[in-house]
Amino acid sequence: MYRRKPTINKTIQKRKPVAPGTKKDEPAFKAQHSRAGIFNALASAIHSTAKQYGERMVEGAFYNRLQSRLRKEPGTERILMLGELDGMELRKRYRLREICSPNITVSKEKKEIEVRLAVQAHPDYQRWDWDCYYFEVIFMSWNRYGKMIHGSKKTAWIYPEKDKPPKFRMPFAMPGAVEWLVFLRVSLGVDKVDMDMMDTVRICIPQTGSFTKAGKRLLEAKWAARGKAIAGEDELPAVEEERVMPEE
Repeated sequence: MYRRKPTINKTIQKRKPVAPGTKKDEPAFKAQHSRAGIFNALASAIHSTAKQYGERMVEGAFYNRLQSRLRKEPGTERILMLGELDGMELRKRYRLREICSPNITVSKEKKEIEVRLAVQAHPDYQRWDWDCYYFEVIFMSWNRYGKMIHGSKKTAWIYPEKDKPPKFRMPFAMPGAVEWLVFLRVSLGVDKVDMDMMDTVRICIPQTGSFTKAGKRLLEAKWAARGKAIAGEDELPAVEEERVMPEE
């Protein structure tokens, strides 16, 4: 049986080296090209991490909005780029701060990172009937070499009819962390079952920060230039899920 021999495309040309004196050889162009790669890598890491915790976490335009905010930072320091995300709502139409505004504080202890969540008031939501809710904290951190790790913890279900606004302590074991970002999600439910509707799940990035003195100084200078106060750490289905109980 006759079989046609595979043909090899001999017309493929290798990319020519950048000629000296051209625009692509200019330092500004090279710096911009390198900067774009750094932004893309950081945006991709944050976007993919958010999606791992559920499709409700992001909307279609979230990646583009993420890129737009990161690019407001003219430099390439990761902590300054993360600072641009402070207070960002993941979905513009369904904002977490429209229904509740809990306080988040982050501190670094000897062997772990401690996130404290203080609920100031129960969510104010009246479109659908619901009787309980919970929060989820998703914590991302980077070490000095740029390696990122993440983890999450969910609170126990909270019943507004019988529970006072609680406080939670959430420890995360992330050795070597120098920079961090927090996602906060609130989900409404009925009898401990997620309603899982577009407007009953709200997510935002309440804070980002650094554990190093150098990183804190960079953020302080950034916010001082913009007239903004820095949010410091001292302020600020077959498997059963672990739930964090409120403090006594």
